[in-house]
Amino acid sequence: MLLDYDGNEEVELGDVKTSFSNVVKTEVRNRILDGVRPDGRGSSDLRSLAAETGLSPRAHGSGLFTRGETQVLSLATLGTHGKHRCLIPLTIE
Repeated sequence: MLLDYDGNEEVELGDVKTSFSNVVKTEVRNRILDGVRPDGRGSSDLRSLAAETGLSPRAHGSGLFTRGETQVLSLATLGTHGKHRCLIPLTIE
């Protein structure tokens, strides 16, 4: 598309987005076929892995799972059926 553009025509934003998306898709696929993941790691390289438990004294179970730059915080509290409406909202400070 851009090879045919001489600077005089109007170009639709949707066409530019589609063309860019196609180029990115092709390049990511080619890198994967060459053994390089999108984040630069090789096909056999692993991200660091860590797990911590007992992070919250109020929950019956809690844990933080970290893999590379991705983290998951999980909390579990046990109670009776009658207490299921007593929820304390979590806020980020």
